[in-house]
Amino acid sequence: MFKNTASGTSYPLNTVLRFNVPASVVSSGKNVPSGDFFLTGMGEGEIDKLLNGENPGNVVDGKLTYGWSTKYTLENKDYVSKSFKVDLAQDYYCTLASYVSADNTLVRGDGETLAWRGFEVGMPPVNGCSVSDTGLWSREIGIPVGQSYESHDATLCLTNTATADNVNIARSVIITGNKSGTHGGGIACNGAIKFGKFDTEEKTTVNPYTVSLTKKIVNSLGDLLDIGSDDVFRFELTDKETNETYEGYTENGDLKFILPGFSTEGPKEKNLLFEGDIN
Repeated sequence: MFKNTASGTSYPLNTVLRFNVPASVVSSGKNVPSGDFFLTGMGEGEIDKLLNGENPGNVVDGKLTYGWSTKYTLENKDYVSKSFKVDLAQDYYCTLASYVSADNTLVRGDGETLAWRGFEVGMPPVNGCSVSDTGLWSREIGIPVGQSYESHDATLCLTNTATADNVNIARSVIITGNKSGTHGGGIACNGAIKFGKFDTEEKTTVNPYTVSLTKKIVNSLGDLLDIGSDDVFRFELTDKETNETYEGYTENGDLKFILPGFSTEGPKEKNLLFEGDIN
């Protein structure tokens, strides 16, 4: 699955994708709110619109609630809409739980170390409470080539970094060239979908993380100098143990490196060498 497109200009009409409150896949008996409204927000007056005939949940005392055994009151909120980037949700979008197996067969750009770039957002159980910004977490993620990733009780969006598939492997399913006005041009899922052979062996997953840096140029007195409009800075992080490198570029001083995370077992330490130059 690669090279699908999604514009993110609207939200899914499927109400389960829009307002999903599934029973937890981690601990039974807990309902956890998720769904597309975390990514698109709830615009002013949208709840009134839902209350007047487009209601996917229930009306209690004039308020819109959603959920089965536990009710959640929805609020007009931005949630994470201001930080969500639709280019991270071109191929895949799921509002329940996801297991992404290791991908190391598709053709990627020179030096590309990530199989997927994506965005993940979730909220812990808030039984009987309003679904607000409280407790909401979100993050950009990167899944390295050759590593698996699991997401529970959360909305997960992914874009494949692959540019081609010419490795002469016979595939029973190919999803490419599809378009969506919402998210997940390749797959939008509110149930269960499985391709190929599901690995039933216990796997170690990682939690990718982001390193954010700001570059400033100063003179010998410490005064900040202007950066020319044509100046582009190139930076490189090198893992001193594996010699893997991660590149970043900036024209305004701000840059991010999405790095593979750590095994669920063993030490949580990484030594990185930081180098940079100006073009």
